[in-house]
Amino acid sequence: MTLLFAALLSISLGWLIYGTEEHSTKIFLAVLSTSLVGIYVLMFNEFQSSITIDQYSIRYQSSFYTRELLLTEIKGYQEIKDATYLIPLIKGKRSINVSGYRVNGVELIEWVEGNFKNLDQHEARQVHLETLTKEEARENRLKVKKAKTFILRFNLASFFIVFFSYISRHDMRLLPLVLLILLLSLLFTVYRYKGIITLNEPQNPKYPDAGLATMICSIGIFACSLDAHYVTTAKVWPMVLLLTALLTGLLWYICRDFSLKTGTRIFIMIIYPLFFLAASWGSVVFLNGGLDSSKPQSYSADIVEKHIRKGKRTNYLLRLAPWGPVNEIKEIRVSREFYESVETNDHLEINLYQGALGIPWYKTMNKIRWDMKK
Repeated sequence: MTLLFAALLSISLGWLIYGTEEHSTKIFLAVLSTSLVGIYVLMFNEFQSSITIDQYSIRYQSSFYTRELLLTEIKGYQEIKDATYLIPLIKGKRSINVSGYRVNGVELIEWVEGNFKNLDQHEARQVHLETLTKEEARENRLKVKKAKTFILRFNLASFFIVFFSYISRHDMRLLPLVLLILLLSLLFTVYRYKGIITLNEPQNPKYPDAGLATMICSIGIFACSLDAHYVTTAKVWPMVLLLTALLTGLLWYICRDFSLKTGTRIFIMIIYPLFFLAASWGSVVFLNGGLDSSKPQSYSADIVEKHIRKGKRTNYLLRLAPWGPVNEIKEIRVSREFYESVETNDHLEINLYQGALGIPWYKTMNKIRWDMKK
């Protein structure tokens, strides 16, 4: 459910950054409101439920159903999909999810761990914690507390940096750099806390998870690059794939000593490279354009057609006749204001730059107004 919330939040955040001025705020509020309602419905039963324990049994009761297990019927506990379940001895009886989201959730899980055996003997982290001395256990709790604070700060910083950059309408050219630094700092923090910060366990109440901040930073970097225009992307992709490989290699190095199940490790090495691919594209676009000091070459291009494409978001598109190094009709996305200021057959001024990384890119400037007196 937390991953669902993160995905919906990221979608609404992407719309907020990349949407048009007219619709982006409405779409953001609509998607975010729908997300919150959906999460509330999914989690209502869990938050309203209660677990009571007496000397004979443990009882789970919610607004929708009730489950009860005698203490003598409990085989042990098991970590299933980042949740702690009490597994019954009797085949056919339903297990009980000991959720950590309750007020006393952590104490409840500790009670389970102290009274029943861990059925997953391959969970290296659990075996390690069981062998900790009291002093080591105290130090571990302090590290977990600090790690949770760091992750909370990363989550808040990544979201509000993007949010207020959009709301304030300030120049966002440095936003990709800020988010890239934040992403690298996040990976360094994951490495520093060696296994305490998880990468795909957002529902685990014991340990903080870096997934949400990674997602927001990556999508934020990518969203800032969507207005960049290239003569060809043939030179962009090799650099993007190289940077993605470097970030993925860094993640592998960070996780190499973590006690992870094979499935978890495979999941991380599939999902996170997708985040890194988005971040790498935005980073290459930023470095190529943001650090470009070349003198632009000016061209003019005729507007062959203009149209609006509506879907999840509204795109304002112009089709330009061949110009300079572009030998075919090319479609570009522009702002609503620019779209409404031009008409078909107007001439646009286009500035072509060489790019700091040697990747030619261009941007449309203004409509050329011909002086008929000359």
